[in-house]
Amino acid sequence: MKGEIDKDYYCSTAGFYDCPEKGDCGGCPDKHRKYPTPEQFREKWGEEWNGAMHTICVAENCKISKCLYYMEWSDMPEFDNYPDCQPFLKRVCACTPWGKPPADWRPE
Repeated sequence: MKGEIDKDYYCSTAGFYDCPEKGDCGGCPDKHRKYPTPEQFREKWGEEWNGAMHTICVAENCKISKCLYYMEWSDMPEFDNYPDCQPFLKRVCACTPWGKPPADWRPE
């Protein structure tokens, strides 16, 4: 079973309360991000994430009427037809058992 530590992290030990670090999660190897960005994934695991992504657009005044990601996390493939959107897209790796982030969650 995987245990929730907080809104950003989870513990992958088989029983969160049987923690080998006695609740001190700081440097524990079983502590993982729920929704890592590609950069955070590379930093932790030493390799690139090339799987599915969850994406959200955080542009305040989005001009694209059918934006797949505007203020809502989506797992639709990203479109490259709108290069002006790229700076506003936030991406996280879909590699944990936690699914899509909550609507109001943003990467650090």
